[in-house]
Amino acid sequence: MQVTLLDEVEGRRVVKERLRPFAESTYLHQVIERWGDDTLHHYLDLATALPHLEQTKAQEWRTHFHVPIFSGLLRGFLAESCSEYVLFCYLDDLKTGLLTQLN
Repeated sequence: MQVTLLDEVEGRRVVKERLRPFAESTYLHQVIERWGDDTLHHYLDLATALPHLEQTKAQEWRTHFHVPIFSGLLRGFLAESCSEYVLFCYLDDLKTGLLTQLN
């Protein structure tokens, strides 16, 4: 998942809250943040990265994560694949530009 980080704190809080449900302990969720000069900083896990979201000078975060099909995140929604479920959850974010890319 690729997210463009907005300059204002409130926009970053929205991103943080949208990512928070995926910071669970079953899997690692590596985060790579890209700064304006294309420098990359790596976080081992989303849970370690989230506290830095509002203060970082990064312009983009890329997060690799897995949605465990047995978790409560699915809330009874039967998707053909986890990727479709994630797309379903973030469709509005893609439309508004908050989320820029799902891979």
